[in-house]
Amino acid sequence: MRVPFLLLAAGVLLAAPAEAELFTAPRGLSFSLARGTPSSREEADLEVTARGIWARHGIKRASRTGAPATREVAVLGEPYELTDGAGGKWRLWLRAAQGERVEVELVRARPPAPLGDRVFRAVAVTIDGLPAEPTFAPLTLFADGRYRLGTGRGRYALDEAGVTLDGVPGSWGRATYAVNGEGLVFRFLRGQVAWEVRYERYHAPVALRPARKPQSTRASSAQAGAMQ
Repeated sequence: MRVPFLLLAAGVLLAAPAEAELFTAPRGLSFSLARGTPSSREEADLEVTARGIWARHGIKRASRTGAPATREVAVLGEPYELTDGAGGKWRLWLRAAQGERVEVELVRARPPAPLGDRVFRAVAVTIDGLPAEPTFAPLTLFADGRYRLGTGRGRYALDEAGVTLDGVPGSWGRATYAVNGEGLVFRFLRGQVAWEVRYERYHAPVALRPARKPQSTRASSAQAGAMQ
């Protein structure tokens, strides 16, 4: 079946990065960039089909010169740059298209996080697409550029696309910022096995001090007298 406007990028065919978020939709993808989740067509500000791509706030594929537009042709494997309503930057790849079914990779570009120690806990693991127990150790990113992953320690680098660890975890590649929450997503291969490890930031509960009982007038007067 011939799909209109579906092109193969010649000379600029780029594989989508392993750290991107993957969305599969049987009848085209409607997506809310504001929420970072698939949505209804009425709420969407991004629609991806085999016939083309529409983005409410502008989109531009890498090989095209000129300003962003609201519509682009669908080109398998070529990166697109797009903007959401808040001015945030995204990158998109059309990974596959068959009939109305599409597979889309999305990465939200975010500025480096402000200084401060951050702790992430593994919340989901898949091995070759099958769910597994999230037994990976917590990941701590310290403000001075060090990290701790279980008993492992090293240094990390971050940019608007994600976080990269040095040492043994460096083979995991860059962790992207999760598009629909405050977290990190690693995708990597161990031999021929594909792993995906999702971390979410852990905010330790703040311990509240017990409320102090108001002092009686007599006790307050006695303390005031003792201080004179």
